[in-house]
Amino acid sequence: MQVRDLTFAYPDGASALVGVSFDVLAGESVGLVGPNGAGKTSLFLCLAGVLKPRATLFQVGGLDPRDPAQRRRLPTQVGIVFQNSDDQIFSATVFDDVAF
Repeated sequence: MQVRDLTFAYPDGASALVGVSFDVLAGESVGLVGPNGAGKTSLFLCLAGVLKPRATLFQVGGLDPRDPAQRRRLPTQVGIVFQNSDDQIFSATVFDDVAF
C-alpha cells in the first residue's frame, strides 16, 4: 500500500484528511489509533474505495481506489471491520446496510 499527499474533505467543506502519506509493506501489520474525529474511519473508507480522495500516489494492493474499474476489484484486497459491530457503514444493522 502506498499513499502520498492524500487529502479528503466532506461535501460540507470539513477537511477529514490533509497531506497523509505512508507505506505498508506486504506482510506488515499496522494499527491506527487516534482521538475521535482524527480521520481514522475516513482514511479506511478512502482505502476501501467508498470515499474518493485526492492524492499524488494512491495504491492498495496495486489498485488505485479512485479508478472505477480498479475500485471494483478492491474487495479482494481490502475489508473494514468496525470496532463496534453495531456501527455499520450506513445503518445500524447489516440487513439495513445491504438493503441500502
